[in-house]
Amino acid sequence: MTVKAISKSVLITGCSTGIGRATALWLGERGWKVYATARRRESLADLESKVAASLPLDVCDEASMGSAVRTMEAQRGEASYTASLRYKRGRALRGRAAARAGRR
Repeated sequence: MTVKAISKSVLITGCSTGIGRATALWLGERGWKVYATARRRESLADLESKVAASLPLDVCDEASMGSAVRTMEAQRGEASYTASLRYKRGRALRGRAAARAGRR
């Protein structure tokens, strides 16, 4: 069986501030191809020279998420082996609470 290696490309949400921004910078400095995203692309202006691409993405909007992934696929050729980090906006649900809410 042949196993493809995971690429060093990553899509990170919430890069306008906080842990998303810090993660994008940290991985970018270590040679990862970072696709930094935020709801407002202009909030990523100072990251553009430090990441592969900056993209608008609202994690609460399916169309926005699809558009960001399609853009990344077009730039990379495929995204099936791309690592992704997503910082969930709002509260996290785990265990039974997640099951009741239909989120697991």
